Amino acid sequence: MALDYLIKEAEELTEEQIALLVNIAKLLKSQNQSAKKKTENPWSVFDELREEAKDLPEMTLDEINAEIAAARAERKKRQ
Repeated sequence: MALDYLIKEAEELTEEQIALLVNIAKLLKSQNQSAKKKTENPWSVFDELREEAKDLPEMTLDEINAEIAAARAERKKRQ
């Protein structure tokens, strides 16, 4: 099985490589959990955005529109 193969191959890795492998496994697990949450509750994406933005200062509609205009102008320059 794949797990047996990974265990066998891991025996030949350095401590640094094992630490990297552990970090990769954690990342994959996190991505899997995040994807699972999104399929269980599609609205959870908005909850995550709210959580990320909770410490940011509120913006007026004019500020939001100015940022959108600046992003569009920058994109237009690159085209």
